[in-house]
Amino acid sequence: MGLIEGIVKRLEEYVAMCQLYKAIKRELGGRASLYASDFSLRRAFWWDGEWMGAPASCLIVAYEAFCQVGSAKLEFSVHYGEDGVYLEPKIPLYQDRIKVAHRGDGDA
Repeated sequence: MGLIEGIVKRLEEYVAMCQLYKAIKRELGGRASLYASDFSLRRAFWWDGEWMGAPASCLIVAYEAFCQVGSAKLEFSVHYGEDGVYLEPKIPLYQDRIKVAHRGDGDA
């Protein structure tokens, strides 16, 4: 990769991180700085799927996940296992974990 391509890639990453920070700030308000460090934003990702029969869209940042499930907004804890990333609801009534990302072992 040449110098120009490297600079362009870093700028694209910066713009994406700024957009992600704005989304976090919009969702969390004053608590955004707790979750939006440079390190945590590099590990953040979106996950779209289903939870308990309702469509779910989640922003996963470090050890917290903020999800829109149907019309409700819920928080989840994030657990990193040997075989993937799991979400666990912070609601005591529901304790089933959701697998949102797989870790490949290279044998695929």
